[in-house]
Amino acid sequence: MPFKIILSAVVLFSLLLSSCSRQPSNAQPTSAQLAGVWQLRIGNDCQNYPIHSDTIVLNSDGTFDQYTLAKDGHHIDTRGQHWSYMAQDAIALDKRRGWDAHWSSSPGSSDPRNSAVNNPEGVTELQVLILQFGSPSSILINPNSDCLYIKTN
Repeated sequence: MPFKIILSAVVLFSLLLSSCSRQPSNAQPTSAQLAGVWQLRIGNDCQNYPIHSDTIVLNSDGTFDQYTLAKDGHHIDTRGQHWSYMAQDAIALDKRRGWDAHWSSSPGSSDPRNSAVNNPEGVTELQVLILQFGSPSSILINPNSDCLYIKTN
């Protein structure tokens, strides 16, 4: 009888010890988890962009395609660009087309980015954007903006 009690105590102690020694999960998302269709939600901060819609399709092989519909009905498609997940929930898009007016340049400069806000072609450049995981997950263009990409599938 005392042997069964001791054996039961040892088994219970072992179970408790093993459940307390789990390592925290710091797993990074996989390419398959990030892959899919991300649709731009046009909020107040980007309602003046010269586009009607913008969609980024992240492929699990590390490439992405960007499909833009301009307000004038013109389609602008870019295929085979590259993306990668970066530590601390960021994503690098090597040539994302953007229409932000945040570039700094002197007035009257010939910098082509000055006209990006009015041109549906926008400016393509390397961008590192913030990922927010949830339901649905989103990619922030600017943390202070209400314009963001929402994962639709």
